[in-house]
Parts: sequence; C-alpha cells; structure tokens
Amino acid sequence: MIELRQMMERHFCRDFTAYLKEAHPAAVSLWDKLNPDMPRLQPLFRQYLAELLCRGVTRDALATSKNQFKENLSAVYAKGKPHEIFRVGRRLWDGVGIQADRAEAIRWFVRAAALGHIEARKAIVAAAKTDHPAAQSNLVVLYEQEGDLAQAVSWYRIAADRGDSRTQNNLANLYRTGRGVARDFAKAAQLFSWAAGKDNEVAMSRRRTCWAVSICTAKAWKRIMSKPAFC
Repeated sequence: MIELRQMMERHFCRDFTAYLKEAHPAAVSLWDKLNPDMPRLQPLFRQYLAELLCRGVTRDALATSKNQFKENLSAVYAKGKPHEIFRVGRRLWDGVGIQADRAEAIRWFVRAAALGHIEARKAIVAAAKTDHPAAQSNLVVLYEQEGDLAQAVSWYRIAADRGDSRTQNNLANLYRTGRGVARDFAKAAQLFSWAAGKDNEVAMSRRRTCWAVSICTAKAWKRIMSKPAFC
C-alpha cells in the first residue's frame, strides 16, 4: 500500500484527483487527506488506469518511456564509465529492474571488460563456465587479444565442440597457421568443414585449400618415408 501511495504521488496524483472529482466525487475524501484510505482507493485506481488504456494515454506514455530508456542505455554503452556499463550488464543478466537478456548482458560485460573492468571480465568467465555460447566465443577473443593462446585454444575447443561456427572457423585458422597449436592442415580442414556446414562462406573456401594442402603434405611425407634412410 505504501508503494502504491508513493507511485501515485510521483506519477498520477493530479490526474487521479481530477478523475475522482469527475467520476467518483464521493470518493475524493478517501484520497484528499493526510492518510488516504488506500484499500478502498485501489479498485478506483484500477478503473482509472483502465480508462487511460482505453484512451491510449498509458500506451503512448509507455512507448515514449521505452524509447527514452533505450536512448539512455545507448548513451551509457557508448560513453559511460566502466562500472556503469558493468552495472547495466549485471542487471540484464539478473533481470533486475529490466527484462533479463543474457546474450545482451554479455555484450555489456565485454564492453566493460575492454575498458579494464575486472569484475566484468570475471562475469564473462563465470558465464562461459555455464556453457553460455556468447560468453565462450567472446572469452576466447579476449584471451587471444591478450596473447594468452593456451587459454584461447582451450576455450576455442570447448566452444567448437558445442557447435559454434564462428569459433570453429577461428580455431581452424589457428591450426592452419600454427598459432598456439601445432600446424595441422587436416584438423583445420575438418573444422572448416564443420563451420562450412553452417553456411560460413570463408570456411567453405578455406576448407578446400586445407584439404588440398593436407593431401599434398601426406603424399609428400609418404614419398619421403618410402626412401631408404641414410646413415
């Protein structure tokens, strides 16, 4: 009841009083006193909201409010301080004061982590450990940017096994170039094949190249090994 009273005072006081005077004049005394009779006013307030909905007033106000909210969020994401960005990400993850959207939360965590926020980075790691796809794919990018290829490859393999085509493509590139792993064209071709199966055009092209190199390399080694050894 206290929350209802506070909300009405912040947003509806004047309009609700006008509504009561017009539609329920006898009930004005329930509201217009030091301690309003909130239990008896509740059904009248519901009627008041229903009338606003019928007139489209509430719908328009909510639409305007949502647009303003999106604009404010965009400003925080673009120019906010790391702790502010992280706080929005945490609310998106937990669904506190805003509709939960964990994929979007990861985007905010990544933004905050890129600005040096340690807790945001920890949040990405924690989310990756729950097998969250976006968290895993973004975590490997962070490790790669930091030059920690051992950790990057470890998480690349986890995400690739889960079927993330972007991660499969990136891990294939590591095998293709020998960055962080032993160079293996056959393994690269296999990973490119998995990614290509999900309509990844780059993977399709590189798969053909790696298979060709892998086959040629295997034939070359076969010829070398077939020759007599020299002592």
